[in-house]
Amino acid sequence: MPERQSINFGGREFAIQALPLKRVTKLVSHFNRVVAAMEGGRMTDASLDAMIDAISVGLDVPREGLDELPTTIPEIAEALAVLVRVSGYDEAMRQELSGVAAASVAAATST
Repeated sequence: MPERQSINFGGREFAIQALPLKRVTKLVSHFNRVVAAMEGGRMTDASLDAMIDAISVGLDVPREGLDELPTTIPEIAEALAVLVRVSGYDEAMRQELSGVAAASVAAATST
């Protein structure tokens, strides 16, 4: 079973452990949307929307609650990376999403 992790998001800390199957299933759908929505490794509105949906499911917080929290692109990317690890998403996809997270951070800091 994956170890306990924590996610700092919007000034709050969330403790994450193994997730129920129902939430893992929803996460996989959102992770796949993130990957599909990326354009040449660049973040798009659709990929950001999928990332936030995944975080909502992973933290078990309604999307509307997350929309009100102050956050940054690197914080979103890190939260997504923690959820990928905790959910046990397969290694190939973890590597792909880690690349997405790194590209997101690079894009956010290059402007």
